[in-house]
Amino acid sequence: MQLVHLARGKCIGAENPIRVNRADLLAQTGRADGGKNYEWLGSVLTRLQHAHLKVENRRYRLETTLISKIITDKEVGTFDVVLDSDILVMFSGTDYTMVDWSKRLQIAKRVDLAKWLQSFTCSHERGLQRWFVTSLKDWSGYASPVRKFREALLEALEELERIGIITGPTLYESASKVKWQRI
Repeated sequence: MQLVHLARGKCIGAENPIRVNRADLLAQTGRADGGKNYEWLGSVLTRLQHAHLKVENRRYRLETTLISKIITDKEVGTFDVVLDSDILVMFSGTDYTMVDWSKRLQIAKRVDLAKWLQSFTCSHERGLQRWFVTSLKDWSGYASPVRKFREALLEALEELERIGIITGPTLYESASKVKWQRI
């Protein structure tokens, strides 16, 4: 999402890569400058290059990769990232979910499911939200057993409660369902 944000208002595509200083990108995503975080950033960009995305708004559904090419300048410490030019069209109107980036940066590094849950929760109305645990597991792409997912889910929900996105996360009906209040 930070790359999409940096590309807004620019002409993008193969002839117009987004030049990103790796230290700046780490800082913008709330990570410190350093060797392990550079490795992390490189692995994230590689995964994004190989990931198949499905983005849908009211009118269109786009299936693509976010990143088609990454050129790394190891001497200067920059990436030239070529984004799919159609991806910005999908984020140009009002059909997408606005994620509070300042809250996103407060999510603890080890609670990755909380980031997905933030996007998911914010794409629904404020107020009470109720979901089947197995549905959330499937939608989030979580591969471990339901028992492990339930543990990760509770930790992620507690994190969202800590930063003020939701209140009162509760498992009910033999822990097959979960509910919370979106603030």
